[in-house]
Amino acid sequence: MSKPLAINTLTIQIIGMIMQFLSHRMQFLGRLLGGLMLSVAVFSLSGCMTQALLNSDVNYKEKISSILVTEDGKKMLIIGQDYHYIFNVNPQILSTIKADYRTQVTASIDRFFVANDQTTTGRIHLSLNKDASPEFAQAAAAAGYHCSENLGCKVSPYIRGVRYKAKALPLGVTEKLKKEYVVDVTYHGSPGAKVLLTPVTVVADGVVGAGALLLGGVAAIGWTALVVGHEVCGSAC
Repeated sequence: MSKPLAINTLTIQIIGMIMQFLSHRMQFLGRLLGGLMLSVAVFSLSGCMTQALLNSDVNYKEKISSILVTEDGKKMLIIGQDYHYIFNVNPQILSTIKADYRTQVTASIDRFFVANDQTTTGRIHLSLNKDASPEFAQAAAAAGYHCSENLGCKVSPYIRGVRYKAKALPLGVTEKLKKEYVVDVTYHGSPGAKVLLTPVTVVADGVVGAGALLLGGVAAIGWTALVVGHEVCGSAC
């Protein structure tokens, strides 16, 4: 009767040793897993912090002195104190500039958003005066304005272009707005991102021009956009 008891005792001892071994292994694996999870969390947080440092929002106010459009009607140049912005001309803006009702349109520039590669987007809000003639309202509606009896005719074309570092231009070579206006700008990107120098120059005859490559071979700036008899204003209005 003593042998079965010995076998049972040995079995229990072996089982206990196995359980102790497994317990130690589980503790080790638990500590290892916890360390890995902590490392992943720290790495992720570090990556987020690094990304936040590399790409952060910077808000500033740009003082706008001139808004010009190329003679071919393809590019719009906004001359600011610190930067120049060259946009592709939205068809609704171009049709407004050429329309008879342009003197009855007021415009405001919405906030610009600048990406790390200097791509700039925004909107220009156009509004036909409520006391404009029915003919003007009809023409504006045909050009894509949204007209209603209470709000009048309005449209907000989307614009997209590129921001350039400004350089000084001689006084009197561009048509100035009636007064200097301010546009809010949000830049989201690296503080050290490269900003190209503006291609805008003053050619021999005193006309503001830009690189032929940029403007498709048409360098001369023809006329002021949306400011004939009316003001273009930003957040300062």
